[in-house]
Amino acid sequence: MEESRLRLQIQLLRDELNKMTTLAQRCIGSQITPLDLSNSALIGQGHSNYHNSIGKLHFLDLAEKAMNELNILVNVNDPLWIEIVGEGGGVMESLNLGEYVKLFAPCLEIKPDNNSTHYATRASGIIAASSSTILRALMDENQWSYLFQTIIGTSALIDIIQEDNGTNLKMMYAELQALSSLIPVRKVKFIRFSRQVAEGVWGMVDVSVENSHDISETNPIINCRRFPSGCIVQDMPNGGSKVTWVEHLDFEENEFNHPLGVMCCSSSFGAQRWLGSLKRQCLCLAIITSPHDRISGMVNQSRKRSMANMAHRMVSNFGFGVCSTVYQWQVVQVGETMVTIRNNNPGEPTGVVLSASKSFCMPISHQSLFNFLSHKHTRDG
Repeated sequence: MEESRLRLQIQLLRDELNKMTTLAQRCIGSQITPLDLSNSALIGQGHSNYHNSIGKLHFLDLAEKAMNELNILVNVNDPLWIEIVGEGGGVMESLNLGEYVKLFAPCLEIKPDNNSTHYATRASGIIAASSSTILRALMDENQWSYLFQTIIGTSALIDIIQEDNGTNLKMMYAELQALSSLIPVRKVKFIRFSRQVAEGVWGMVDVSVENSHDISETNPIINCRRFPSGCIVQDMPNGGSKVTWVEHLDFEENEFNHPLGVMCCSSSFGAQRWLGSLKRQCLCLAIITSPHDRISGMVNQSRKRSMANMAHRMVSNFGFGVCSTVYQWQVVQVGETMVTIRNNNPGEPTGVVLSASKSFCMPISHQSLFNFLSHKHTRDG
């Protein structure tokens, strides 16, 4: 898994360096001696800060615009946000795209149009963690992927653009998964920016760095744009935090090969899913660090941590198999069932790993189905 992450990061570094070299050559009107792009050189250099001052200012300006947009999206309600009935009868907030286009100048130098599909949702909730703990985890690539293990298939830190004076700006890559073989993995390259926006209030925002409307022509790896998305975190008197999450994605809907994939896409990549995952992981951490857990009866923290780590590996491997992320999978489509096959990795038992998945619709809410499957007296039937 770590080798795959390094190879992905190296490829992204190559692509970004080539873009910056081409831009610099146009500005100065002469050739630039290429850097050593061998794998060993790139790994040895780590996250080299190859951005020149012009590129750095461009990304800082884009990050500030994205943060300002996120702050407005969090604090303005009607008519920018519309309450609609989501899955299971719950109410969710969806962005009014017409009002959005009128209110905001295009942050990505393009405006949403009818040729692409936008899913933008908002959700709020109380998290059992301080704002500093949440922001620290979100800005750390490893902790971020751990917190959102069912959403993030693969991630990589491409570069640290700035990290001083309370300003934290990084360039990253991620593959977002929906835990369904019907919904393609969303591959996005973006900058992540965090700073304090008011007394006791912090913001973290992501925004894509791919501006072209036709993503596939400029970069075949990227198949999704992330308009300003992220969260505003406010400290609460009880030690917890109020988190408001906004998620805004843009991609081509013709990639779906099944109507059910279109139906599920909004909830699969929506703000509610990000916020729900953050709630669960912070609650799990609170249980691990508590002196006594009334639910499991465990007192020993090392045992609770071991159980949590095992559960994390089980859920992660399940997601990797369903969505064919992280490992080098061979995909075989059998009707509406997707079968994925891969060889074992070092440290695993010798053999071949086989995973089969199929998505279908059930005439009940997801919460009712979960309650049925999780209850020991009903799932046996």
